[in-house]
Amino acid sequence: MVRRAVLDDLGAITEIYNEAVLRTVATFDVVPKTVEEQRPWFMSHGSRHHILVAEEDGGVMGWASLSKWSDRCAYSDTAEISIYVEEHRGKGIGKRLMKEILDQGQKCGLHSHRPHRQV
Repeated sequence: MVRRAVLDDLGAITEIYNEAVLRTVATFDVVPKTVEEQRPWFMSHGSRHHILVAEEDGGVMGWASLSKWSDRCAYSDTAEISIYVEEHRGKGIGKRLMKEILDQGQKCGLHSHRPHRQV
């Protein structure tokens, strides 16, 4: 099940993020974060910049977020997508999170631009 994240999910979100910090090159952070350090990040996500979690049997298996790209008004419809899946890679969780986060972004007025290929 994919659903909107709530503050109670922050511990699991932080744990999954920290696993990526320690074991992957998915983030440029090199030191794990505490839940308190992640709280401002979580709180900065609002009506247009969602955080979703993939949940199974009551546990968070992964998460995805839309984060503000820039404070400049020209980028108001632009967001950065982050997706992290812990220890459950290869089971389609990331694909499901990607689909859902893209759908949420589109519903909130964010859009995707794909450059035209010249042949």
